[in-house]
Amino acid sequence: MQYDFSDFDDGKEFVNPSHLYTLDLDVFGEHSLFQYINRTATPIGKLHLANWFNAHLENKEAIEHRQEAIHELSTDLEYRQQIRLLGLLYKGKPADTTEIKEWAASPSYYRKRTLLRILPIAVTVINFLCIGLAILGIISASIAGGVFVGFVLFSTIFSKGITKLQTTYGEKLQILSTYADQILLTEQKEMHSHILQELKADLTSQNQTASQAVRQLSKLMNALDQRSNLLISTILNGLIFWELRQVMRIEKWKEIHASDLPRWIETIGEIDAYCSLATFTYNHPDYIFPKISSQSFHLPFPQGRPESGLPFENSLLRQSTPDYTLPAFSLSAIYRCVTRSCNKVFRKNLYHRKFSGIPRLSRYSCRNFSLSSSVGAVLDLLYTSRFTIASSFFSNPNRIISSPS
Repeated sequence: MQYDFSDFDDGKEFVNPSHLYTLDLDVFGEHSLFQYINRTATPIGKLHLANWFNAHLENKEAIEHRQEAIHELSTDLEYRQQIRLLGLLYKGKPADTTEIKEWAASPSYYRKRTLLRILPIAVTVINFLCIGLAILGIISASIAGGVFVGFVLFSTIFSKGITKLQTTYGEKLQILSTYADQILLTEQKEMHSHILQELKADLTSQNQTASQAVRQLSKLMNALDQRSNLLISTILNGLIFWELRQVMRIEKWKEIHASDLPRWIETIGEIDAYCSLATFTYNHPDYIFPKISSQSFHLPFPQGRPESGLPFENSLLRQSTPDYTLPAFSLSAIYRCVTRSCNKVFRKNLYHRKFSGIPRLSRYSCRNFSLSSSVGAVLDLLYTSRFTIASSFFSNPNRIISSPS
């Protein structure tokens, strides 16, 4: 691929200029970290992954649980591929998931009216009674036919409301068939990590599995689409008030599973986000999972740049500077963040490298570079985290990072 990820979603809608670091470090947007890592197949999965990028974990146990889940999924290529392929069959729109949740939370309209609940039963009984009497010759067939036609015309009263429901939610609920298949895969997969076991446990509902319940709703919505066949809908509505009966079945499903559906959708989204990170891990087997320490420690920093072995430009911070703080992640990650900010400045100064590497500081004034907004943001990030870097960090050959006592 030659590091060309332009065909993947770059998450540009998540670009936030007011965020502490995502704009300066190119977390979202073209050629961003998000575009490099994001392989989600559902709108809700993409949203989960973006939220993780915007709000990193700070609890040691939570970080380790997430690492454990990612590592487990990275070893199951078939499961990840099936989750992605099923999601790509019908991705829908980002607003679909929100509107489905709003529908699940909305009150029932037809089932809460007692007369409407009785009406389909009454129509069915009257129709079959008239047909039976006509067959026995007690009444004429024209009377039975007249009753049938009357019920057909009567059923049109409800057509407008049912059409509105079908138009608003019918297409959006198609995504539920995708979720049903993804849920079934997850239910059948044996999970070992703490987080994945919790996510799998969330896919339950009374005496039904989540996949069975969601598939049932998908079938009910697909059956309602049969009303587009004018002949079939006319016969069924005249005989049993089929459209009204079908809508009330959907509302009954909603009453039973309304509280579960949003949780199932969120669970699938979270699993999709974990699969995306697991795919990145699978594609980079030489990358490591950092070990998180809650204790103070000393980490020697070798001279020169970690990747190239070249010396740092010490003039960058040669003057007396205050102590800065280092976030709780590896030095190589810090260095990559700084180099990305360097490249951003270089691109604006006619030094464009399409796929950025180690910046050549010697071509530019370190003094001017140190005054740039990008570096200022990185130093501000360093200043607001946990560990202290002495001001001699950039000039002392024996660079040591130590935690505050």
